[in-house]
Amino acid sequence: MNTSFERSANTTDEWYTPKEIVDALGKFELDPCSPVNRLWDTATRHITPQEDGLQANWGGYEYGLILLILALLLSVL
Repeated sequence: MNTSFERSANTTDEWYTPKEIVDALGKFELDPCSPVNRLWDTATRHITPQEDGLQANWGGYEYGLILLILALLLSVL
């Protein structure tokens, strides 16, 4: 299978949540992988690459609870 893709000189590694989805569902609470210069707002809070969404504190109880539930589910499997 060919997994290589042609790239133009103007391409980036930025991927956006389609505007149609944001319009239909409303803004998300958090976008942990948000570009600095967004084409449209996807969330109330944005974490940019400079803040490192993998290391940044996402804040809020719900994110920790979701991770705890996932960990518990995975430990049972």
